Amino acid sequence: MTDNTNETIASSRMATRSTTTTTPTTTTSKTTNNKNGYERLAQLYPHVSDDLHLPAKWNGKDKASTLFLQQNDLVVTYKGPGKSHKDAASVRSDYPIPSLTGIYYFEVKILSKGRDG
Repeated sequence: MTDNTNETIASSRMATRSTTTTTPTTTTSKTTNNKNGYERLAQLYPHVSDDLHLPAKWNGKDKASTLFLQQNDLVVTYKGPGKSHKDAASVRSDYPIPSLTGIYYFEVKILSKGRDG
């Protein structure tokens, strides 16, 4: 990392089939049984049918150029100056949250705030 680069790492755990935990020095990934995962999603979102997709990971084609995806597109790393609000970046999920779900829950865990926070 260069002196003028601020690096921020974020991990996402959406209401899907995979859970990933990342720290700067170690990485562990746990994938649950797909059948059990789909059954749980069907209970949580009964109005979502099989032909509608729920967000499962970040979209590598719909992100800022300063963001990099890792670990099956579940971990986002920001590499840029990060000095002002103009350096902000965003990434979208692979699928939008269907409006039929009503309330939708997901988590984002910031693993590192970078050098300047």
